Amino acid sequence: MCHHVPHHVHKLARGVRGDGGDGVGLSPLVGNATIALVSKPAVVAWVAVCLALGLALWRYLHVVDLDSLIAYYKGRFAVRGSTGMVHGPWRQIRQILINYRIGYLPVVLVVLFIGLTRWRSLLRIPWLGTFVLVAGLPVLFEWLFLFRYAGHDFCTLKGGVLLCGAAGMFLAYLRPRQVKVCL
Repeated sequence: MCHHVPHHVHKLARGVRGDGGDGVGLSPLVGNATIALVSKPAVVAWVAVCLALGLALWRYLHVVDLDSLIAYYKGRFAVRGSTGMVHGPWRQIRQILINYRIGYLPVVLVVLFIGLTRWRSLLRIPWLGTFVLVAGLPVLFEWLFLFRYAGHDFCTLKGGVLLCGAAGMFLAYLRPRQVKVCL
């Protein structure tokens, strides 16, 4: 916790963010932005994204002033950002791999096996690309911009949406006989 930021800013930030945890809440923003990019009436989708961001900012600014809010997020980024790693990135990469191994090893194996053996037929799944963007971009952005925080086991849950969703889509797209072989 940043001690130079008033306590009510921390309390507010925990209650308003979209992820319910201690993260920045990139998932709703990136998900909405991705949908806005691929939807036909993109103007309507972008208006929805802007309204959601405006509502969140409005809620924040009714409790704290803008300077306190900016100081809070600067402090959070200083603690969790991708710069200033004393031991280099390898310790963090190792922790991320351990978390995914502990949480999702069977799912990763199913996705890899089906993905490598049936990749041509999987490319015909409708909306697979959109799903990968919506579920994968928040994880990628967290790794890029909040790398020191990405090793936290809570962040692994965000990657689980992509892995479990892909496994489900892959298994649903295969014929029943092929699913038995995979499992």
